[in-house]
Amino acid sequence: MKYSGNFSFLHPQNWTWKFYFWVSAILLGLNLLGSRGMVHHIILLQEEVRLKNQAIALQQQIDENQMKVKNFNRFPVARARAIREELGFLLKDEISYEFLKDHQVEPNLTVGPSSNP
Repeated sequence: MKYSGNFSFLHPQNWTWKFYFWVSAILLGLNLLGSRGMVHHIILLQEEVRLKNQAIALQQQIDENQMKVKNFNRFPVARARAIREELGFLLKDEISYEFLKDHQVEPNLTVGPSSNP
């Protein structure tokens, strides 16, 4: 059956390298930029790596907190010290000092009422 008229381009004998080039370019573009294309795949791979790194960091934080809880329960002296530090309590024989950084207090040498207007 011979194709003629407007649909002659549908017959494979009439296809040229230009036709193959444009069809492959369109298909490649759809593959790269489509909703399930290669770019989307690369973005998902990057998201997977980011989430794995975040999971590793969270697991390390969980392990550190579990170690703190074990030590907190294991040593009563450390537990009492941590509770006092968190709540701000002092024992009878403890003294608390507060050192201010970058704040220098100038001595007040005036005696009596100030003469400044």
